[in-house]
Amino acid sequence: MDRLLQFLIAGLSAGSLYALVALGLVLVYRSTRVLNFAHGEVATLGTFVTFGLVTAGHSFGLALAGGVLAGAAV
Repeated sequence: MDRLLQFLIAGLSAGSLYALVALGLVLVYRSTRVLNFAHGEVATLGTFVTFGLVTAGHSFGLALAGGVLAGAAV
């Protein structure tokens, strides 16, 4: 039962991230009628920046803010 709960939480978190990226794609397309192929790369850049800051020893809140700012700057 422990493993089932672990896999359920991991699956729900991964699925919610996929849904968030898909909603971002739909929002950009519906508002501009331009399909943004770089949407996934911007999300990946923010993830890499956040991961890099967390592994460097910074707090998660600071790392998350840095990742969001990096994605917004691109």
